[in-house]
Amino acid sequence: MRRATTVILCILLGALASGVGIGVFLKLANDDRARLVKQLEEAVQASNESRLENQAAIDEANHKLKEASTEVGKAQALVKALEEERDLLAIAEPLLPPSPSTLRSWSDVIAMDLGVSLKQPKGSDVQTNDKNALTLTMASTQTATDGRWFSLTTYDERLEQELLLSLATSTPVAFTVNGRILTGKQGNLPNSPDQILILRIRKDGVITHLLWIRNPGTNRRDASGATDVLGTLRFAS
Repeated sequence: MRRATTVILCILLGALASGVGIGVFLKLANDDRARLVKQLEEAVQASNESRLENQAAIDEANHKLKEASTEVGKAQALVKALEEERDLLAIAEPLLPPSPSTLRSWSDVIAMDLGVSLKQPKGSDVQTNDKNALTLTMASTQTATDGRWFSLTTYDERLEQELLLSLATSTPVAFTVNGRILTGKQGNLPNSPDQILILRIRKDGVITHLLWIRNPGTNRRDASGATDVLGTLRFAS
């Protein structure tokens, strides 16, 4: 009986030892699986972060390329504009102010917001002088019921096209005055022989102002009265 008990105890001890071994093995296996799962998750996260970083780098590179392309386009446009100005300088007519005796009766007009000054003949008054426009008008005129004869604004392509479309005839013109190039068209309105100048003012490849001018209340049918006034233009910079 004692021998049988001993055998049973040995069997139980062996089973217990085996169970403990299996438990330890299972725990180690579970730990390994958890570690592998964590490593896999970390690898996936690192891969996603790397992918996002790569995409951000690609986006940044594309942005810089776009900026560089824009700057190249601007530089090319500026070079083209400067070349155009060089060609215009060769054919443009220089404008000078009238004689001192003529200017004695003229008054100064300063448009601070537009950075322009000029002289206006006797009988002319300032109608508008602000950041949007400088407009001069004659109290009475024999050339038109509307006394406005001078309008200067910052450059506006849409307005320029509207003014040009109002002309019944047009001839290209180009002038220089005090470091600026004035280019545009000279023509007359329908049913009127009076000459009108529509000019864009430019310097260093940049168009800065749009100018509409006609003779200031004279009987001249050419544009000499207007060009006399243009000869007095001065610019802030």
